[in-house]
Amino acid sequence: MKRTGVKPLNTFDSSTRAKVQRRLFDHIDLRVRSLKEARAFYSLLLPAIGFPNFGDTPIGIAYDATRDHTKPEFVGLIEDQEHRPNSTRIAFWADSKEEVDRIAVVAIAAGAKNVEGPLFCPEYSPTYYAVFFEDPSGNRLEVCCRIVGA
Repeated sequence: MKRTGVKPLNTFDSSTRAKVQRRLFDHIDLRVRSLKEARAFYSLLLPAIGFPNFGDTPIGIAYDATRDHTKPEFVGLIEDQEHRPNSTRIAFWADSKEEVDRIAVVAIAAGAKNVEGPLFCPEYSPTYYAVFFEDPSGNRLEVCCRIVGA
């Protein structure tokens, strides 16, 4: 089926592209084995990353970003006692090496497991700096940045 009226992103002018790129995802639904464990962990981690607004929903917990939008991006936690983590990793952006370091301290204090870093990852790129860890359900997470001039 041919789509009509849809321009590839690279054909928009720069002001339109900025508006289109401003919101890159709507939400992440993350399965956890225990909402109680997840709440204790994510109530510390997600505000440090930029999702400070949270509340219970009919199916779990939602942590909203602070944005000038009627419905900002959010991370939803949904309990599934049979959840089995896999090798998928969710990587959150940080603006600086110092921010990665700060969030690493928060993640460890929140109870992150299997923490690696923060460290440079030249196998990804010479400027890639990150901390890798798991939540209490074994979901793989990361906070990263790219160091300008590194």
